[in-house]
Amino acid sequence: MITDPRQIGLADFSNNHPVVEFMVNWNDKVQNCEYVKIKIADEEAVLRREHLSGLLFMIGTDKEQRDLIPQRIEQVNRFETILGITATKDIRKGEKINVRVSIPTGSQVIGARN
Repeated sequence: MITDPRQIGLADFSNNHPVVEFMVNWNDKVQNCEYVKIKIADEEAVLRREHLSGLLFMIGTDKEQRDLIPQRIEQVNRFETILGITATKDIRKGEKINVRVSIPTGSQVIGARN
Protein backbone atom coordinates (compact mmCIF):
# COMPACT_ATOMS: atom_id res chain seq x y z
CA MET A 1 0.00 0.00 0.00
CA ILE A 2 1.17 3.50 -0.77
CA THR A 3 2.03 5.45 2.40
CA ASP A 4 3.56 8.63 0.98
CA PRO A 5 1.63 11.44 -0.76
CA ARG A 6 0.92 10.72 -4.44
CA GLN A 7 -0.82 12.72 -7.13
CA ILE A 8 -1.83 11.89 -10.70
CA GLY A 9 -3.45 14.04 -13.36
CA LEU A 10 -5.67 12.67 -16.11
CA ALA A 11 -6.79 14.48 -19.24
CA ASP A 12 -10.43 15.57 -19.33
CA PHE A 13 -12.22 13.87 -22.25
CA SER A 14 -14.65 16.79 -22.73
CA ASN A 15 -11.76 19.30 -22.93
CA ASN A 16 -13.58 21.62 -20.52
CA HIS A 17 -10.69 21.37 -18.06
CA PRO A 18 -7.05 20.70 -18.85
CA VAL A 19 -6.62 18.01 -16.20
CA VAL A 20 -8.43 16.12 -13.44
CA GLU A 21 -6.17 15.55 -10.42
CA PHE A 22 -6.37 12.61 -7.99
CA MET A 23 -4.46 12.76 -4.67
CA VAL A 24 -3.93 10.27 -1.84
CA ASN A 25 -2.20 10.72 1.55
CA TRP A 26 -2.07 14.50 1.05
CA ASN A 27 -1.66 15.30 4.77
CA ASP A 28 -0.85 13.59 8.10
CA LYS A 29 -4.53 13.01 8.96
CA VAL A 30 -5.20 11.12 5.73
CA GLN A 31 -3.04 7.99 5.52
CA ASN A 32 -3.08 4.52 3.94
CA CYS A 33 -5.07 5.78 0.92
CA GLU A 34 -8.30 5.81 2.96
CA TYR A 35 -9.55 8.84 1.03
CA VAL A 36 -9.05 10.12 -2.52
CA LYS A 37 -9.13 13.85 -3.23
CA ILE A 38 -10.40 14.71 -6.71
CA LYS A 39 -9.72 18.20 -8.03
CA ILE A 40 -11.29 19.64 -11.18
CA ALA A 41 -10.30 23.26 -11.87
CA ASP A 42 -10.94 25.06 -8.55
CA GLU A 43 -13.40 22.48 -7.15
CA GLU A 44 -12.34 19.64 -4.83
CA ALA A 45 -14.14 16.54 -3.61
CA VAL A 46 -13.00 13.89 -1.15
CA LEU A 47 -14.19 10.28 -1.59
CA ARG A 48 -13.70 7.22 0.57
CA ARG A 49 -11.62 4.52 -1.11
CA GLU A 50 -14.52 2.03 -0.75
CA HIS A 51 -16.87 4.35 -2.67
CA LEU A 52 -14.34 4.75 -5.46
CA SER A 53 -13.90 0.96 -5.59
CA GLY A 54 -17.69 0.59 -5.83
CA LEU A 55 -17.74 3.05 -8.73
CA LEU A 56 -15.01 1.10 -10.54
CA PHE A 57 -16.97 -2.12 -9.97
CA MET A 58 -20.14 -0.51 -11.33
CA ILE A 59 -18.55 0.65 -14.60
CA GLY A 60 -16.35 -2.42 -15.08
CA THR A 61 -16.89 -5.20 -17.59
CA ASP A 62 -17.89 -8.69 -16.47
CA LYS A 63 -14.25 -9.82 -16.49
CA GLU A 64 -13.09 -6.74 -14.54
CA GLN A 65 -15.85 -7.29 -11.96
CA ARG A 66 -14.81 -10.94 -11.52
CA ASP A 67 -11.20 -9.80 -11.01
CA LEU A 68 -12.28 -7.38 -8.24
CA ILE A 69 -14.13 -10.07 -6.25
CA PRO A 70 -11.98 -12.43 -4.14
CA GLN A 71 -12.72 -16.03 -5.06
CA ARG A 72 -11.69 -19.48 -3.92
CA ILE A 73 -12.60 -22.41 -6.11
CA GLU A 74 -12.53 -25.74 -4.35
CA GLN A 75 -13.35 -29.19 -5.69
CA VAL A 76 -15.03 -31.43 -3.12
CA ASN A 77 -15.25 -35.17 -3.70
CA ARG A 78 -18.16 -36.96 -2.05
CA PHE A 79 -19.12 -40.58 -1.59
CA GLU A 80 -22.88 -40.98 -1.86
CA THR A 81 -24.74 -44.14 -0.96
CA ILE A 82 -28.05 -45.34 0.42
CA LEU A 83 -27.95 -47.21 3.71
CA GLY A 84 -30.65 -49.73 4.51
CA ILE A 85 -31.49 -50.02 8.21
CA THR A 86 -33.77 -52.63 9.73
CA ALA A 87 -35.74 -51.34 12.71
CA THR A 88 -36.17 -53.47 15.82
CA LYS A 89 -38.20 -51.09 18.07
CA ASP A 90 -40.35 -47.91 17.97
CA ILE A 91 -41.14 -48.38 14.30
CA ARG A 92 -42.94 -51.41 13.03
CA LYS A 93 -40.72 -54.34 13.73
CA GLY A 94 -39.00 -55.57 10.60
CA GLU A 95 -39.61 -52.32 8.69
CA LYS A 96 -36.67 -51.21 6.57
CA ILE A 97 -35.60 -47.58 6.46
CA ASN A 98 -33.50 -46.26 3.59
CA VAL A 99 -31.25 -43.27 4.33
CA ARG A 100 -29.28 -41.33 1.71
CA VAL A 101 -25.78 -40.51 3.02
CA SER A 102 -23.23 -38.15 1.50
CA ILE A 103 -19.71 -38.30 2.96
CA PRO A 104 -17.01 -35.81 1.88
CA THR A 105 -13.85 -37.75 1.03
CA GLY A 106 -11.50 -34.84 0.45
CA SER A 107 -11.15 -31.50 -1.19
CA GLN A 108 -8.66 -29.75 -3.39
CA VAL A 109 -8.22 -26.00 -3.94
CA ILE A 110 -8.25 -25.42 -7.68
CA GLY A 111 -7.63 -21.68 -7.64
CA ALA A 112 -7.78 -18.64 -5.39
CA ARG A 113 -7.87 -14.95 -6.24
CA ASN A 114 -7.77 -12.02 -3.87
